[in-house]
Formats: sequence, structure tokens, C-alpha cells
Amino acid sequence: MAVPDLLRTVVAVAVYWTATSLGGSVLLSDSTSPLADSPVPAVLGTVGLFGVLLVAYGTSLRRSAGRDASEPE
Repeated sequence: MAVPDLLRTVVAVAVYWTATSLGGSVLLSDSTSPLADSPVPAVLGTVGLFGVLLVAYGTSLRRSAGRDASEPE
């Protein structure tokens, strides 16, 4: 089942910003942050942030390789 590109983009942006907001407490230590007393969600957000970035990079590489393979020489 193919997922429309617009839906995929909206979901990726939502996940990215959620991970950024959670992970920001670890990456930018701020004692006034609401997650400063809850390190587990912040760590999960940081891991999620890097996971989203790695998946986006892998998808970009795969699409680029697919375009290169489909071009006639």
C-alpha cells in the first residue's frame, strides 16, 4: 500500500518536532525545562530525533539511487 507523499511529509514533520521538543531537554540542558525532572522522556526524544534523521537520510539515499538507476545512459 503506497502512502501519499503529502501524508508522509506531514507525519515526518510531526514526529521530528515531537522528538525535537522532547530531546531538547537533553541536548540543551536547561534547568527550567519542564522535562528537566523527567530525564527518560527527554532521552527517548533525543534517540527518536536521531532516529528520524537517520531514516530521512536513508530514504534520501535510496530515492537518489533509484533515480540514478532509472536514468538511461
